[in-house]
Amino acid sequence: MKLVCPIQIRDAHCRVDRVLDGSARDPTQARRALTTLPRIYRIFVTADTVVQRSGILDRFGIFLCCGGTGWHAGNCTHCTHVRRVQFRLTPTIDFVQSLPGFPPKAPDSHESYRMEWLPPPDDHPTPSLIVHGGIVDRNLSRMQSYCNDHSLNLRPHTKTHKSLEMAKRQLAVGAVGLTVAKVGEAEIMSRVCSDVFIAYPAVGSHRLARIATLGKSHRISIGIDSLAAAKSLQDAAASQSCKLGVLVDLEVGFFRTGVEDPKNAIALCEFVASQKNLDFRGVMCFPGHILPSADDSVWYAYTDSLAKVIDQLQSRSIPVPIVSGGSTPSAMQSHRNPLLNEIRPGTYIYNDMNEVRLGVATLDDCAARVLATVVSTPNRNKFIVDAGSKTLSSDRNCVDADSGFGYVVEFPDAKISRLSEEHGEVVLPEASPSKPPRVGDRIWIIPNHICVSVNLQNSFYLLEQETLDQLPVDARGMLV
Repeated sequence: MKLVCPIQIRDAHCRVDRVLDGSARDPTQARRALTTLPRIYRIFVTADTVVQRSGILDRFGIFLCCGGTGWHAGNCTHCTHVRRVQFRLTPTIDFVQSLPGFPPKAPDSHESYRMEWLPPPDDHPTPSLIVHGGIVDRNLSRMQSYCNDHSLNLRPHTKTHKSLEMAKRQLAVGAVGLTVAKVGEAEIMSRVCSDVFIAYPAVGSHRLARIATLGKSHRISIGIDSLAAAKSLQDAAASQSCKLGVLVDLEVGFFRTGVEDPKNAIALCEFVASQKNLDFRGVMCFPGHILPSADDSVWYAYTDSLAKVIDQLQSRSIPVPIVSGGSTPSAMQSHRNPLLNEIRPGTYIYNDMNEVRLGVATLDDCAARVLATVVSTPNRNKFIVDAGSKTLSSDRNCVDADSGFGYVVEFPDAKISRLSEEHGEVVLPEASPSKPPRVGDRIWIIPNHICVSVNLQNSFYLLEQETLDQLPVDARGMLV
């Protein structure tokens, strides 16, 4: 592992991989040494976790190992005992500014960016999806910290990564459970989580039987918006002598699923609460229409649409323990709806060009990229890569539909203008100062919609500490 300068504090939510002087012999002493600020002798931040954001240190997440020479941070090959320790540190600005080497010299943005994404070996296959573990951890820590600060439970949607490894990381930093869309995904994710929410109407005997079977051994909840779905769930649960949780889906402005009439929503909640094999656990919604630029009136309307149902239920002595909402674009503004106590963002773990253009992520927050090879250069201003619609997906950007089918990191002025199944056509402006690539060169592409791109891959490569490990996309293609 390469280490950078002894003190580099550039992120409000950074992970410290090397800390202390080796004198702390147990986690309690390690915590004391860190929280007693004068006893911090050195802080090393790995290059792959350094970013610029707020300039003050806000949280440490430390992996502590015991290798026989005392407790230290980081995972060692000879360590057999590993613990995850997280706690909050809020040093004063004066203290931070007094640290040696503060403020650190800001590196050139391009150099910093390339430093985090070391080129894979020459024989690495393309096209391939590569995920940066350090950026993933940073994204997870940031969202979990937000939820902790605002007393929100985080139940991330696994539709983005579809990976057991990534699900375990989300749970390790504090997620209360996982969200999925389909039963097949629930069956996969139940291998690492006992509390799974299926945020999709369970309609059809092929789904219901599998849900009921899963419900015998796991805490399973399902989001529904119809009496027919509720009756079918009751029958399925009764057939397996199990109890299934239900969250009633309320329409709050996106106009997809969700009960639109508050009276009908209340009646559905009452029916669920009266069923022997159903457990009414609350309400859910999807505020996909709320963008980062939404003003207070939009948030008031969102809150009011939930309050019309929740207030009536509480007046009828029907408790509403869970009020679940949230999508990545609005996730870190969820505190503006005081009724919410749980959010279910998904894309935040990897981010993509949709989130970048919406303004809720930066390029440096994008943890997943496609590595592609230039296979043809028809003319000076055009080149073809081996990543087409079967790799990147054909989704256009939700903010700027004319921006192309992704972002080419090495050629920011380029546009992925057209996709065939196996061809990506990239066009450079006539006046571009960029030197065009040659056949055989490899480039990085950040997809517009990473969720779809992930589901197109059988596997992905996890980049961590300068190594690449191939991992399966465990829930790939689980459409049922």
